[in-house]
Amino acid sequence: MERLDLKAFIRQLAEESVPELTKAEMTYEIDDQADELWIEASPKELVRAYENLITNAIRYGRSGGKVEIGFSKRGNEAVIRISNFGEMIAESDIPFIFERFYRAEKSRSQHTGGSGLGLAISKSIIERHNGVIYVESSPHRTDFITYFPFFIES
Repeated sequence: MERLDLKAFIRQLAEESVPELTKAEMTYEIDDQADELWIEASPKELVRAYENLITNAIRYGRSGGKVEIGFSKRGNEAVIRISNFGEMIAESDIPFIFERFYRAEKSRSQHTGGSGLGLAISKSIIERHNGVIYVESSPHRTDFITYFPFFIES
């Protein structure tokens, strides 16, 4: 675990996703509402969690043409939001979306691939970092939102 500039970290991941975004005829936008977001994390682990979230946003949000990444603060927490503007996740699927091997909308999953492990892995990694993840979905957008406690020097 080390002190990590979460904004710079996520921005780098977004840039690394540009080839995949371009292939999907998508772009990304940053919605930055925070000065600094420093947390304590293992970058090698956290990269996998956010790669999964960005890949899912691309996979299921193609029709919306973009992925939006939001940076903000809530109390003593860093907040990162990964949003896509494709089809919504059915309300009945939301309670299960982070379970291993669960794939919402089975027919769509056959076309987009995936094992149903990505979100479960992301949740596990985020929780090991004392973070929380949840999802909100409407007909217009789906948001995966993560919260982490700020890094506090001892």
